[in-house]
Amino acid sequence: MPLRYARQSTSYIIGDETTASTLTDAYTDNKLSFPTPEFDRAILYVEYTPAENARNMYIQVEGSPDGTNYYPKTALLDAQTGESTLLDHIGLIEGTTASTAYKKRWEVPISDKYVRISVKEDGTSNFGTVTVQTIIRYYND
Repeated sequence: MPLRYARQSTSYIIGDETTASTLTDAYTDNKLSFPTPEFDRAILYVEYTPAENARNMYIQVEGSPDGTNYYPKTALLDAQTGESTLLDHIGLIEGTTASTAYKKRWEVPISDKYVRISVKEDGTSNFGTVTVQTIIRYYND
């Protein structure tokens, strides 16, 4: 049996290295779907800056067998504590102070053909910003 070597791919999936994406109150406005051939795990690096005090940002990770029908993931583990940070299949970053950058790192096991990552913020106006960078691990023979 030949040896398999782990490879990694890094990219911004929401926002980029110079410009954060402005949040809204809907998952449909800030999302990205992508195929996951040979992918094993994604590490999400999220930086959230609320525009107002006491705001929260939510991240939803879904899987799909066909790229059309998506289902919520059942585990989103905090990489620092190893504990589930799920609230109805949704990760949370609490933004207590406006204009302060809050950073969180999550590990997402990948077992689906497609993954969709979406973010939103609570509130109705004056939304904050977010960037989501990912490192995806895969195996190459």
